[in-house]
Amino acid sequence: MQEIKCGNSSIYELTHELVVWLCGNSYSEDHIKKHREAATKIRKFMAANGINEYSPDVGQAFLKQRFKREVCKQHRLRVECIVDRLNDLHEGKTPSFVRLEAKNIMPLSSRSSEILKAYLSICVSNGYKATTIKQKTKFCESFLRQLEAAGCNDIAETKPEELTKVCLLFRDKNAWSHIRMFLKYLHDNSIIPLDYSSLVPRNKNSFVLPSVYSEEDIRKIESTFVLTDKTGIRDYAMTLLVTRYGLRSGDVAKLSFSEVDFERNLIRLTQQKTGKEWESALLPEIKGALLDYINGARPCVDSDTIFIQVRAPYKDITISSITEAFKRSLKQAGIDINNRKQGPHAFRSSLASSMVNDDVPYEVVRRALGHDDPNAIKHYAKIDIERLREYAVPVPNPTGIFAHFLNGEVQV
Repeated sequence: MQEIKCGNSSIYELTHELVVWLCGNSYSEDHIKKHREAATKIRKFMAANGINEYSPDVGQAFLKQRFKREVCKQHRLRVECIVDRLNDLHEGKTPSFVRLEAKNIMPLSSRSSEILKAYLSICVSNGYKATTIKQKTKFCESFLRQLEAAGCNDIAETKPEELTKVCLLFRDKNAWSHIRMFLKYLHDNSIIPLDYSSLVPRNKNSFVLPSVYSEEDIRKIESTFVLTDKTGIRDYAMTLLVTRYGLRSGDVAKLSFSEVDFERNLIRLTQQKTGKEWESALLPEIKGALLDYINGARPCVDSDTIFIQVRAPYKDITISSITEAFKRSLKQAGIDINNRKQGPHAFRSSLASSMVNDDVPYEVVRRALGHDDPNAIKHYAKIDIERLREYAVPVPNPTGIFAHFLNGEVQV
């Protein structure tokens, strides 16, 4: 084995930093799991070779030994990406979202890179979440790269027909809205002479009625939990938070003791999705369920997060665990899902539908569910079928040539 220059970073510390970065950028649990597994294999490699500290040379030696034989290309690229991210952290850099080398993609020109960096910096200062910044980076970078591949080396000289052709290359139509905002920024900052944002196609998603369950269904689900079992006590408390408040699963998973005031009967939290404050009175049945869990079923761990996994090492509950709890309760309740969604969000939609059907004003529904966008009211208006019936326009009687046609007086 070749000689390795050891760095001054512990592989444990680097792995922890990497996991924190992945969580902060909303990577999936499965994605994070693969990073943990790769880091564990690197640790074993280091232990087998008497290496105490990680360095990029260690990473390269690991890859060389790991891939002595032919393996799946996708697996190799994934492991190489993980090693690259560890190397970035070792050198004090922020890990990259995408390994350009893995996809054989040429990097952007310095001019395009500067423009994109300035745009993303403004987006960050405007309060966009990390997940949104990630999408903007992906789509805008791809947009600029496609323009350069088409021969446009200076964004200021982009022609309308080139721009339209590039936009139509995107299979993911969600890219269009990000490109439109990017072009608007370029024009507002005098980087391009004209506002080309209006040339970007618009992706109109068809409206799909949300999955909802009746109040009877929800009562059946809540009755399935065994309140003498620690898992049942925990899952019952989590379920009430969703069915009574319509909380998102992410907010339930992150709910902390500092956000629940049992003395003042108040619950106040910062929503994970919007970053906005949400507040409500602590309902008696939810207060009782939470106290039953905290005092009788919650593991004794030093964590401010309320809901904990029932088995060692007693980590904070995950969103996937909450989803699985709802699926189990639906199955135990014997409810026909009938192509309906089975996760917590379906019960959030159920609460919204129930409130609308009880003539609760749309604005009250929006605030109760913590929607930041006032246009969310339109979403609830579309599911208010009974009220929409009141505004149905009667079909007019046919007149003129159309009436003659219906009467068989006109031959086609």
